[in-house]
Amino acid sequence: MQQRAIITGASSGIGFAIAQELGRCGHELVCIGRDPKRLKKAVKQLRDLGFLADSHVGDLRLGKARKILIDDILGLGPVDVLVNNAGIGLNGKFADGSFRDHRDLWRLNTEAAMHLCHLLAPHMIARGGGHMLNVASIAGFMPGPGMAGYFASKSALLSFSVSLREELMEHHVSVSALCPGVTDTDFFARAGCQERFAEAPGFAVSQPDFVARKALQGLMKNRAIITPGLVNKCATLATRLFPTVTLAGIMGRRA
Repeated sequence: MQQRAIITGASSGIGFAIAQELGRCGHELVCIGRDPKRLKKAVKQLRDLGFLADSHVGDLRLGKARKILIDDILGLGPVDVLVNNAGIGLNGKFADGSFRDHRDLWRLNTEAAMHLCHLLAPHMIARGGGHMLNVASIAGFMPGPGMAGYFASKSALLSFSVSLREELMEHHVSVSALCPGVTDTDFFARAGCQERFAEAPGFAVSQPDFVARKALQGLMKNRAIITPGLVNKCATLATRLFPTVTLAGIMGRRA
């Protein structure tokens, strides 16, 4: 029986690349996105590649929308893989921005992922197994002045993923956290921090297909934390060598 995979934020970037990788592995793709036009285009591209793909439009910032989406998807068949990729960034000093924007960021980046895991965990336990992949970031390992809300949301998601992994292990449900670094997507432009992307040296920038390939490899090997690329692995190791306050000062000078 063909396995089904839910991918949130599947319209572009890492989410779209992961959808392609899952398609190549033979999964039926359930793609979730907020923008109907972008999602429709992405699903068409996936179908043109020969993958079985369907689209579900919904705003994952809203709790009721999440419940309705999952109920609808489960009504069409079982789910074997959940990829929580949807997320946004927000550049600028925390006190200068709108708290509504910070609240929406948290709801999408962290709360939505936790909620979908909560909705699907009983289903996967009852089926005797499953896979969850939460897309965090190397930002989750360090403080981030200038993008405080974003870094905090990824830190929370990383911690949650590692904890949930231990809770679900006995039920044969694997949970992995994907922690990419700077990736060549439209994330930085949409977050209003294109200069951060421009400052990154070429060797430190990953392509979405590389990140997706490493994500699937790590997921199949049941890795707790998947950090694609040597540069990013070194960056996460460096966070263990310096006190958090020191790192905040270093990152603050870059903000």
